[in-house]
Amino acid sequence: MECIDSLALAINSFPGGMILVSHDFRLISQVAKEIWVCDNKTITKWPLEITSYNNYFKVQMRDLTKQSSLASLKK
Repeated sequence: MECIDSLALAINSFPGGMILVSHDFRLISQVAKEIWVCDNKTITKWPLEITSYNNYFKVQMRDLTKQSSLASLKK
Protein backbone atom coordinates (compact mmCIF):
# COMPACT_ATOMS: atom_id res chain seq x y z
CA MET A 1 0.00 0.00 0.00
CA GLU A 2 1.36 3.42 -0.89
CA CYS A 3 1.71 6.21 1.66
CA ILE A 4 -1.27 8.18 0.29
CA ASP A 5 -3.51 5.12 0.42
CA SER A 6 -2.38 4.32 3.96
CA LEU A 7 -3.00 7.89 5.07
CA ALA A 8 -6.45 7.89 3.43
CA LEU A 9 -7.32 4.64 5.18
CA ALA A 10 -6.28 6.06 8.55
CA ILE A 11 -8.22 9.29 7.98
CA ASN A 12 -11.34 7.41 6.91
CA SER A 13 -11.06 5.20 10.01
CA PHE A 14 -10.88 8.20 12.34
CA PRO A 15 -14.22 8.52 14.16
CA GLY A 16 -14.06 12.30 14.63
CA GLY A 17 -14.07 15.27 12.34
CA MET A 18 -11.03 16.89 10.81
CA ILE A 19 -9.86 19.61 8.49
CA LEU A 20 -7.49 18.49 5.74
CA VAL A 21 -5.36 20.97 3.83
CA SER A 22 -3.67 19.34 0.86
CA HIS A 23 -2.67 19.91 -2.73
CA ASP A 24 -2.74 16.16 -3.38
CA PHE A 25 -5.97 15.57 -5.28
CA ARG A 26 -5.61 11.82 -4.96
CA LEU A 27 -5.70 12.09 -1.18
CA ILE A 28 -8.50 14.65 -1.23
CA SER A 29 -10.65 12.52 -3.52
CA GLN A 30 -10.27 9.52 -1.20
CA VAL A 31 -11.23 11.26 2.03
CA ALA A 32 -13.12 14.51 1.46
CA LYS A 33 -16.84 14.67 2.05
CA GLU A 34 -16.92 18.42 1.34
CA ILE A 35 -14.61 20.93 -0.31
CA TRP A 36 -14.23 24.40 1.17
CA VAL A 37 -12.42 26.86 -1.08
CA CYS A 38 -10.27 29.71 0.28
CA ASP A 39 -10.08 32.42 -2.38
CA ASN A 40 -10.19 36.22 -2.51
CA LYS A 41 -10.22 36.49 1.30
CA THR A 42 -13.36 34.33 1.57
CA ILE A 43 -14.16 30.71 2.38
CA THR A 44 -17.01 29.04 0.52
CA LYS A 45 -18.32 25.50 0.28
CA TRP A 46 -17.89 24.01 -3.20
CA PRO A 47 -21.47 23.15 -4.30
CA LEU A 48 -20.61 20.33 -6.71
CA GLU A 49 -18.71 17.03 -6.56
CA ILE A 50 -14.99 16.92 -5.87
CA THR A 51 -13.91 16.08 -9.43
CA SER A 52 -15.65 19.20 -10.75
CA TYR A 53 -13.51 21.31 -8.42
CA ASN A 54 -10.38 19.67 -9.78
CA ASN A 55 -11.46 20.49 -13.34
CA TYR A 56 -12.38 24.07 -12.36
CA PHE A 57 -9.00 24.53 -10.67
CA LYS A 58 -7.11 23.29 -13.74
CA VAL A 59 -8.96 25.78 -15.96
CA GLN A 60 -8.23 28.61 -13.51
CA MET A 61 -4.53 27.76 -13.45
CA ARG A 62 -4.40 27.55 -17.25
CA ASP A 63 -6.07 30.97 -17.55
CA LEU A 64 -3.68 32.52 -15.02
CA THR A 65 -0.72 31.08 -16.91
CA LYS A 66 -2.01 32.59 -20.16
CA GLN A 67 -2.54 35.98 -18.51
CA SER A 68 0.94 35.89 -17.02
CA SER A 69 2.47 34.98 -20.39
CA LEU A 70 0.62 37.79 -22.15
CA ALA A 71 1.66 40.29 -19.48
CA SER A 72 5.32 39.33 -19.84
CA LEU A 73 5.11 39.71 -23.64
CA LYS A 74 3.78 43.26 -23.28
CA LYS A 75 6.86 44.34 -21.30
